[in-house]
Amino acid sequence: MKAFPKDVTVQTMTTRHIGVENELGVNGMIEAVQAEISKRGLLQDIGFDGGGREFRTNPISIRSLKQVRGFKYMTEYYVGLKNNTRVLTSGGTHIHISILNSDHPNMEANATAMAAAFYEQFQKIAGRQTDWAWQTRQRTIAEVKEYLANRKSKEGRVYHTKGSMLNPTRHQTLEFRGPKGSNDGEEILAWIEFLDNVVKACNRESIEGMTFKRLLRGKRISAYASSLKGWRELTKADLDKKFKGAALHAR
Repeated sequence: MKAFPKDVTVQTMTTRHIGVENELGVNGMIEAVQAEISKRGLLQDIGFDGGGREFRTNPISIRSLKQVRGFKYMTEYYVGLKNNTRVLTSGGTHIHISILNSDHPNMEANATAMAAAFYEQFQKIAGRQTDWAWQTRQRTIAEVKEYLANRKSKEGRVYHTKGSMLNPTRHQTLEFRGPKGSNDGEEILAWIEFLDNVVKACNRESIEGMTFKRLLRGKRISAYASSLKGWRELTKADLDKKFKGAALHAR
């Protein structure tokens, strides 16, 4: 499969892909930034959101980001964005990761519940506290499963949900809505690695007792997490916190 496919749907994918939406202010003419970041086929389109312009990528295979060409193209894309845009306090970064038909049936519920149980830790990784990425209202994983079952399409792994820190969508993706606005490629790659870790950890029957620090494995997200300061600093209590499916909102 091509690294940046334009001619396939998420429903047909057999390997994990991500897509990124960056809400940013534009310095100068939009045509200039569009020309610079369109060279490798990574840009899908440019819309309006977050008080500025929203730059959306085509699906990118996670596998390609670990290879020379994919990493190079992704890096070039964000160099182009950084040269032509500015971060807005009103803007955010949304990252989608594909749900595969071969994933465990509990994956979506596990991931949604995990983001609720580790909500404050997810906010520290994401770098903002915002109502645009709220904590799921359900208080147990059983309630999350019931909630998603009632909002699942009859066809495929498609859900009519939106707005929480992490939830499945109508695109057959999980959407990580937490991150602040950013045009920094290293930061984006760290968030992608984090989200990929979440999916890997949740792609099983049960996540009971899993610790938050398990989600920080990998050179990019581990380095990024270690660099966080101030209110974002991850304490030992944050790292050692365990998932409790019977009490997602427990302190």
